[in-house]
Amino acid sequence: MTMVVIYLLFSSYRQDDFRQRLGNKAKSIGQLVGETDSLDTKLLERLKRNGPSSLVNETILVVDPSGKLLYYSGDPLESTARSVDLSGLKQEGTRFSRNGPVETVACHYTGSKQEVFVSCSAVDLFGRQKLNQLRLILSMVFLFSLVIVYFLGRLFAAKALDPIAQLVDQVDQIDILRINARINAGSGKDEISRLSDTFNQMLGRLDTAFATQKSLISNASHELRTPLTSITVQLDVALMQERSPEEYREIMHSVLQDIKSLNELTNKLLVLTHLRSDQYNDKHELVRIDEVHHHSADLHGHPANDDGHGGAGTTAEGIHGI
Repeated sequence: MTMVVIYLLFSSYRQDDFRQRLGNKAKSIGQLVGETDSLDTKLLERLKRNGPSSLVNETILVVDPSGKLLYYSGDPLESTARSVDLSGLKQEGTRFSRNGPVETVACHYTGSKQEVFVSCSAVDLFGRQKLNQLRLILSMVFLFSLVIVYFLGRLFAAKALDPIAQLVDQVDQIDILRINARINAGSGKDEISRLSDTFNQMLGRLDTAFATQKSLISNASHELRTPLTSITVQLDVALMQERSPEEYREIMHSVLQDIKSLNELTNKLLVLTHLRSDQYNDKHELVRIDEVHHHSADLHGHPANDDGHGGAGTTAEGIHGI
């Protein structure tokens, strides 16, 4: 965008500069013709050839207000004479027009001897060559800038994404055996550091959950081993020799109690697996002890005393039920 603006500004400057040169040339010719009675064409030709402001493919046309040709130099006369439009030129003073590479300035001049209209046309060959060179230079600079921006962009992008790549490598090394590992968050306060801190907090929660699960499995295994061992021992003892029906019934009753105990323990473990710690840590409610006691008494079928406390039998039975 900047290069386009530079090119357009230079093009506008070239056009204004060439227009000024054409205008100065036309005014000089008009002044020379308007201040003399008899036009010396040889003098004009000499000035045209040797003047410092001689232009490429220059065409000069001088006519009077009636359209009579006073002086001409350049392209074929008929085509050039017909191309001059004098209407409104006296009011405008100076008129600029362009036909392809040919640029024309027509002006009106009133001298002490006569009134004339001058048209000066030429091609700004050198200005257009400079404009083409500028376009080529800007195009090369633009392409070179694209290459530089591409490689610098890749370099800066790689540098900017390097912390993320390190974070991915550290996360990839964490598994179930290294759940206690943590990510190096660095000392920055950017989004990468915040992401690392958040991930470390998540790893901490997972580590705590796995430790809790491991402890639960260990305790459950120990609790389940006791009744299973008791059942196994009782059955082994029962099979060691023949026994009476009463002894078998007693052993079966003892095994049944162990099985009930094992079943109750299994149910409790199933309840624990469905519980989440946050349900108890984050939600607390105030309750009235007397209402809890009345509700417990209703469940066990024992009415509470008038002072709000149940009987001794109810309390003992409730504790035994728990």
